[in-house]
Amino acid sequence: MNLSKPLGWLMLALAASRALTAADLSDPSGYRYGVRILSAWPRQDFREALPKTGSGAGVFVENDLGAGTTAQTRFDFIRYPQADRSDTRGLPDAPGAGSILALLANSASIGLDLRHPLPVPGLQRVHALAGVMAIRYEFDASYAGTRVDQNGIPIPGIIRAKDKTSLRIGLAVGLGLDLWRGLALAGRYTTLNIDGFTFGTLETSLSYRF
Repeated sequence: MNLSKPLGWLMLALAASRALTAADLSDPSGYRYGVRILSAWPRQDFREALPKTGSGAGVFVENDLGAGTTAQTRFDFIRYPQADRSDTRGLPDAPGAGSILALLANSASIGLDLRHPLPVPGLQRVHALAGVMAIRYEFDASYAGTRVDQNGIPIPGIIRAKDKTSLRIGLAVGLGLDLWRGLALAGRYTTLNIDGFTFGTLETSLSYRF
């Protein structure tokens, strides 16, 4: 039995519950909002299907949990540019898999990260982070197939099709650096498994907290 999905949902629910319990909902000043820009390098099996670097943006809200720990709820969207492919067998839910000529994809995710400063003298501006996220991938593929012309005659042609995965749980770990007055740089590794295919990304982000 694969326990990663229910365990991930449980972790996300517990983390969100902890964040809401610690926050004073009647005090809007207890929340801080921000935006970020992202770059994502596909890793593991995902790199074999889409080797090009994706880019995107996100928004977030965070609040302090005490003892230096911060909870950050985030929504991110990343688009991966088109890559020419001749074989994408193993990529879940990709339309026309096995005969794809070109493929591009995007991802949308919502998650919760817990951040805590490193307990090392001189590194108080560096923080470790760990989180969970619910993420969905959408694919846009072009592949060789058979089309029907206006006379009803089948002819060879290029067919475009879209498909998307169901919402799945992924995990993230990383490090961040507070640069200056709400400006922060972070790097994190995310991973999730869908039907034996591992979607891994190495992300960097530059964020600004208002």
